[in-house]
Amino acid sequence: MKTDSSIRVFFVYGKLDVELEDYDSTCDIIFPNIAESYPVYIRKTVEAMKIIHSSMTYDFFIRTNLSTFWDFEKLHLHLNELPTINCYSGDGPLGDSGYYDSGYYLSGTDTIVTPEMIHTLITNEHLVDFNGVEDQSMGKFFNGIIGAPMLPNRICFFEDIISVNEIDKIDKRVNDAIKNNKTHYRIKNNRTIEQIDFFISTYLLQKIYNLKIK
Repeated sequence: MKTDSSIRVFFVYGKLDVELEDYDSTCDIIFPNIAESYPVYIRKTVEAMKIIHSSMTYDFFIRTNLSTFWDFEKLHLHLNELPTINCYSGDGPLGDSGYYDSGYYLSGTDTIVTPEMIHTLITNEHLVDFNGVEDQSMGKFFNGIIGAPMLPNRICFFEDIISVNEIDKIDKRVNDAIKNNKTHYRIKNNRTIEQIDFFISTYLLQKIYNLKIK
């Protein structure tokens, strides 16, 4: 990210219990009046949208998280195929098959929207459901309120990996993902096994970017 000036990355925080040791004003956004929570509620994301939207020109806004690994070369290919205006792309079913009861589930790992969509959300903030979790409220606004169809993203999952010894399975999956232009990888394992998550993260760093963790 530091070698590609076309990519700006921001880390968004609510109220922190301790100060960030590596705070960087160019990329860290902190809202001390917004409580951190899990699951994440949408207020923090909307406030970050306001700051980014008012301070820079951009082509796409991507909401993601630290447990998602991006292949930026494949991402650029994907963005070049998406509509340049009024685009709303993501992962997660909408409609009756939604994860939440509202039927508007949208994965927080990979929400991609264009500036027009952000502007619409900001100027219609009163229509945003701030009582719902972020995944639900984002989908509810973009799809449920303004009726934007959600375009699919290209994601690769690792939820079924149960051991670092499944290297052949991991290797085949990543090779297939690269071949099929998958843009990102959901690393977080359903069993929250940090050893597996770290193994897959370091594997992807070397496979995609030829970077080794020492």
